[in-house]
Amino acid sequence: MKSPPHCNAIAEGLIACLLQSGGNARYQECLDAKITAEALPDPTCQILFRAIGDIIENGDECNELVLKSYLEKSGKL
Repeated sequence: MKSPPHCNAIAEGLIACLLQSGGNARYQECLDAKITAEALPDPTCQILFRAIGDIIENGDECNELVLKSYLEKSGKL
């Protein structure tokens, strides 16, 4: 099986989209499309994607400040 192309700019763009208004719905679209943290080529983007998912799955709206707080509390920042 051929691996997907790796592009950090696309992964970073995805993270940016998830942090904008409506990001919770976009995160669900990622899940529906079977996009996981492991699909992202950059380890930092993987950590951010997982953290965003944790926040959203907890029922909260995710934005930069919420993400920063979550990462600080979890010791990942």
